[in-house]
Amino acid sequence: MPISIPGRIGAALSAAACVAAFATAAPQSAHAAPAYNTGLIAYGTGATPDWTTVDINTHQQRTITPTGGGFDPATTTVTQIKYSPDTRHVAFATNTGKLWVASADGTNANPITNTVNNHSPIAWTPDGTQILYSADGIQTIPANGSTPPKQLVDPPGGSCYIEGVVQVTSHNVLFYKQRCIYDMGMYALTTLFALRPGEGPQVVTISESLDSAISSDGSRIATVSAMLRQVSVGVRGFGGSGNEVDWYYYNAQEIHNQGPTVFGPSGDIAFAYQEGEGNQASNEVEIFAHIPYPTPEKIVSEPAADSGPIAFMDWANGSSNIPARPIADRIGGTDRIATAINASQWAFDTRGTSGRRAVVAVLTRDDLYPDALAGTPLAIQKDGPLLLTHSTALDHAVSLELTRLLSPGATVYLLGGPAALSPAVADQVQRLGYTPVRIGGADRYDTAVAIANAVSSTPRSVLLATGTDFPDALTAGTAAGQERYNLGSSGYYSGSDPQNGGVVLLTDGNKMPLATLAYLNTHGGMLYAVGGPAAAALRSAVPWRTWTTLVGSDRYDTAAKVAASALYGNGAPGRYTMAAITTGTNFPDAMSGGALAGSQDAPLLLAGPGGLSPAENTILHAGHLSDIAIIGGPAAVSNRILAAAADTAFGPHAWDTYTNRKAPPLR
Repeated sequence: MPISIPGRIGAALSAAACVAAFATAAPQSAHAAPAYNTGLIAYGTGATPDWTTVDINTHQQRTITPTGGGFDPATTTVTQIKYSPDTRHVAFATNTGKLWVASADGTNANPITNTVNNHSPIAWTPDGTQILYSADGIQTIPANGSTPPKQLVDPPGGSCYIEGVVQVTSHNVLFYKQRCIYDMGMYALTTLFALRPGEGPQVVTISESLDSAISSDGSRIATVSAMLRQVSVGVRGFGGSGNEVDWYYYNAQEIHNQGPTVFGPSGDIAFAYQEGEGNQASNEVEIFAHIPYPTPEKIVSEPAADSGPIAFMDWANGSSNIPARPIADRIGGTDRIATAINASQWAFDTRGTSGRRAVVAVLTRDDLYPDALAGTPLAIQKDGPLLLTHSTALDHAVSLELTRLLSPGATVYLLGGPAALSPAVADQVQRLGYTPVRIGGADRYDTAVAIANAVSSTPRSVLLATGTDFPDALTAGTAAGQERYNLGSSGYYSGSDPQNGGVVLLTDGNKMPLATLAYLNTHGGMLYAVGGPAAAALRSAVPWRTWTTLVGSDRYDTAAKVAASALYGNGAPGRYTMAAITTGTNFPDAMSGGALAGSQDAPLLLAGPGGLSPAENTILHAGHLSDIAIIGGPAAVSNRILAAAADTAFGPHAWDTYTNRKAPPLR
């Protein structure tokens, strides 16, 4: 049953302000993969003029008291901190309502504005040039204070207020909280919003009480609850796997004050609490390693003294081997199956280790494309790779990759009926300890509908592309996966509520199949026609519907129009920090590459024999990218095309190239 929320629950947003705030230079750091023992935790109570840092590896502690800029430790207390992505600077708020920036050791402090809500979290953009903070809405200001603050999110008014900035992720997604008070203070709702450059805010979660943290790549949300002697940690994804919640419980001594929760750069979770009370009270900080959780590691245990419990906390990057220059990754293998495996190994860490976690996997046959055309958004929104295998048996290398990726009992989706992937494939998946789930229909059009239903029963966006060729559908599938931050139809998150997402349906060239037409007649959502045949089919079959046409002069121009569409913030600079490029003349690399691109919020561009189209080169040049990923070996996308694309994105020779990196640090 839908929740009716009084007042203005949505914050008004200026598109121009959004673009200005997020249109930054290429990100220089952040975030996926150093193990959690390479960084530092910084924390404080909000009642002293300093904060404490603790090295996670050595547990060495240091007290940081700011100096410079007129900072007076006798009258000033530090109420919030946030280190820059490269850990060279730190932003902090004080009880005087000022926002300061200093060197990481607290020296050279400089106040840059006096309008901050001093107890609300603050955040940096991924490139370290802008700081976001709460002050009658959300404002953004250059980290050097060179210009006055600009309004990014307007105050909601009425009984609602912005509770604070939660985080800006490595994909430039801003998460923030808004709280509304009803019934004379007897009832309250906290709403978590996601905001991407060029787009309006999207509701992620509504709860009566929401104390949560967001992973640095924006793929997971964690909630920690500490009551009496038990601490519980809940973690879920934002995609279709969001209905699956991982819980861990353990007993502690008596807990009286629950503190903040943060994700580390590698996906691990730190949380603070106060144990005991009175003279026996102590402040504790513990770390859960990446799911599945082992015993948490306690890195702080100290007397609470007179300053009280921990009020703020940050997890900063430690020393890093991230290259200083942008990267052109080549991801390819000896054949199409190996290329898909290498794409999976680039995108996801090994299960049980820190980093990016695959929750599911999607399997499709390696020799034909029809059943896989709608599978890319399924892989993206369910948080897993799209892998290729033989039709009659599970490839041995694929079985090894599934074992590397997935926890026992995880779901493995099989696209197509028994003629596409034989019962022997399902049997082999089951014998590996996983749960095979077959999604298929009478033909490719019926299969696409079945896949769409598996993604979401109430899609926010429906993208149509021809099913008689592959390029338009695979480009559309990557874009459809960007809708994964949306709530389901009930207006709040619950374990049984399907989340909104984006789906891909197929047309029979310029004709509308019955299965696709039946879906359109029973489902709403924003409608997109990707490519000329799909647009023609829509015009003849459902002329009463309205839709957005994304049709270029050819498949390459169409890919550029998709990348510049509302699905990607209308091309707002900073909307994505990388792009993927694959051949537009064959389908296997585009299938695995589309899932990889979508997992990083990136568009999929298609290269012809001569390289990228002018419109695609414009996408690369204007995108402020830090990385590009070339999917396929030199026979599919030549070294000449790779070099031309990297020069366009980063400048002539101003980049490094790598081949088949394994879960590389993302920036």
